[in-house]
Parts: sequence; structure tokens; C-alpha cells
Amino acid sequence: MKKMKIVATLIVALFASATLSAQDVASVTAKYNEAVQKVQAKDYNGAIAILDEAINMGLETEGAEATVDLAQKLLPACYFQSGLGLAKAGKLDEALEKFNKAAQTGELYGDTKSMRNANTMIARVYTMKGANAFNTKDYATAAAIFANGYAANPNDTKLGLNLAMSYCEMGDLVKGGEVYKQIMALTHSKYDADKAAAKENFTNYLLAAASNNAAESKFDEALVYTNEIIAMDSLSAVGNKLLVQLYNSKQDWAKVAELGGVAAALQATPEEQSDLYYMQGAALSNSDKLNEAIEAYKKVVAGNNVANAADQIKALQAVIASKK
Repeated sequence: MKKMKIVATLIVALFASATLSAQDVASVTAKYNEAVQKVQAKDYNGAIAILDEAINMGLETEGAEATVDLAQKLLPACYFQSGLGLAKAGKLDEALEKFNKAAQTGELYGDTKSMRNANTMIARVYTMKGANAFNTKDYATAAAIFANGYAANPNDTKLGLNLAMSYCEMGDLVKGGEVYKQIMALTHSKYDADKAAAKENFTNYLLAAASNNAAESKFDEALVYTNEIIAMDSLSAVGNKLLVQLYNSKQDWAKVAELGGVAAALQATPEEQSDLYYMQGAALSNSDKLNEAIEAYKKVVAGNNVANAADQIKALQAVIASKK
């Protein structure tokens, strides 16, 4: 009789345990359904709190795995929708918190769509926040804000352009250049317009830096910026022209003679071409390469140096004749 009593007690305990487990599963399901109702009513914050409860309860309840999975899939979307509402209301800092939670839970629970969408919105919110600082010329603050958004979505090329410009306006062409180059390295055709903008903007900043250094007779510093332009685009007309002008200012006749013709061929107008051929002719003349100098001067067909080039040709021809 004693043995039978023990068995009976065990059966009662197992039955009670099974009943309790079934009740817990039902509670988890009820919590999830309550959260769904909140979502349907667009009460996303209310849904978030209840989904957290459902997930925590379900993780401790055998048989609730399917409901937990549903709750985990719904949670990132609720954070995202909550963030959207806050962003529309202009509550950007609060919106960022929700979007960051959407990205984190999306990654945690395998919801790549919500994670991707959240990172896109994080970048956009940082763009909105950084615009105010940029427009008031507080470029350091703007760069710090834009950098956070760009880290969330490196394919947001509009934000990348803003970040690069902020660095360059601060005078940090190294950091600005790194971002511009990242944009220019993108391969998809949808980025073509922004890649072109990155190249044009960076070229302009480099040109300004080179010109400013040249005006202060810092030719070596100016050459660094100019060579950066040519490294980015070997056929840059403005970069190659400036390179010849800098070597001309340094009176490095060998370099001017070497590069003058190449730079001239890249220019868009006869006047610009002629200016460079004139410099090349003078460099060759100073290097005692008189026949080559004459050929360079003959290519000066437009602009302010036509008459001077003709005079130089006559003078050089006379020198050559006197040596015969």
C-alpha cells in the first residue's frame, strides 16, 4: 500500500505540472495577442512593453517557443514605428533611441529588414540634427553628428557628402578626403551622381588649399595638394595646369619642360593651351634646348602671349644662326 501511495502522489504531481505548463503557455499567448491589439491600435510603445513581457515569460515556459518567435519578430518593427512617430513630431533624440533599439533587436532576432530600415532612419535623423550645426558654420559639431549617422549607414552618400564637407570646412582635408574616396569607390550606378559630386567637391577643396599655399610661397605644400588631385584624376585639366604653374614658380625648368605639353593638351581652350606652351617654351629656352623651345613657342596661337612668342622665336633663331 505504501508503494502505491508514492506512485499516486507522483502521478498527481506530474498532472499538476502539466496543467501549470499549459496555463503558462496560454498566458504567453494571451500577452502576445494583447500586444497585437496594441499594434493594430498603433500604440507601439504599449506593444513594446507587452512584447517584452511575452518574450521573458515565454523563454521560461516549455511549449511557448512558437509564440516567443512571433513576439521577437514583431518587436523590432514596433520600435521602428515608434521611432517614426517621434521623428515626425520633431523629437529626434527620442526617435534615435527607438531606431537604435529597432536595429539592435532586429540584429538580435534576425529581422534584417527592420535592422536595415532602422539604420537608414538613424542616418536620416543625424542628417537633420547635423544640418542645423552645419548651417551655422559649427562644422566640428556637424562633423561629429554626421559621423554617427554615417557609421550607421555608410551607403548613405548624401550624408557622406555632408560629413566630408564638414571635415574640409574645418580644414581637415585628410579626413574629408577619406570620406570622399569612400563614396567614389562605390560601384553601383545609383551612386554615380554622388560619386561625381564627391570628386568635384574634393577637387575644389584641394585646389583652394594648393592655391592658398602657393600664394604664401609654400610651394612644396601646394604640390602635395596638387598631386592629390592628379592621383585622383590623372587627366585633370586644372590639376595638371596648376602643377606646371607651381614648378614654373619654383623655376624648375626641367619639370615645366617635361609636363607643359601634357598639361596643355588637356586644356579646353586655345588660350589656356597657349599659356602652357608659352611656359614650356620659356623653360626649354632656359635649359638651352633652343630648337625645342621654338617648337613650343610656335604652338602659342591665342591669348596674351602670341606676340611675345613670335619675338622669342626670332630671338632664338638668331642665337642658333650665330652658332653656326
